Amino acid sequence: MDSPMVPMEILEAFKQNGYTLLIKGKAGTGKTTLSLELIENANEKIYISSRITPKNILNQFPWLNSKEISFIDATQTFIQDDSIASQIERAIKFREMPGFLQKLYDIVKEKGDNPVVVIDSWDAIKAGIFDKGLKAKRIETVLAEMVRYLKFNLILIVESEERYLDYISDGIVELRSEVIENRRIRTIEIKKMRGVEIKQPEYL
Repeated sequence: MDSPMVPMEILEAFKQNGYTLLIKGKAGTGKTTLSLELIENANEKIYISSRITPKNILNQFPWLNSKEISFIDATQTFIQDDSIASQIERAIKFREMPGFLQKLYDIVKEKGDNPVVVIDSWDAIKAGIFDKGLKAKRIETVLAEMVRYLKFNLILIVESEERYLDYISDGIVELRSEVIENRRIRTIEIKKMRGVEIKQPEYL
């Protein structure tokens, strides 16, 4: 069953494989909630968090307890424990990837069945990658190529004003929250949705 909280345009877009969706918005606008609603019905779902522990996520969203979802704590160091064959394949397809992207590649390959991956938040992950002197555009280009190559769907949650990501992402939604007459109003604006007609650009 489709979630009533997710705009139909996004649900339609995610029927495609190899799709990258950018969820933008300030803190507290509901980005995490939207991403979890979006992946609820996926056969394979992977949630990579750099700021919220799996335990806290399950406490905030108890309905996830009955769902099959893989949580990965991106604050922990990824350990390379794969076979020589998979290392060679990865090296050929995606040269010079930082450790995080290497591990993401391996996880998606292992899961199969076109998983949906959430990275929350990309700002924090990228900051860690930058510490190693790698350029943002190069990393984000490799990430977009990986999504298309492995045919999985990716949701990137960001709070910063991104420009290059806007260009390489297939879809962009921006969440806003404001108080009007003592009522908090949350808005989802669809700014871009490649391959899908945007019939309703804003949802409350």
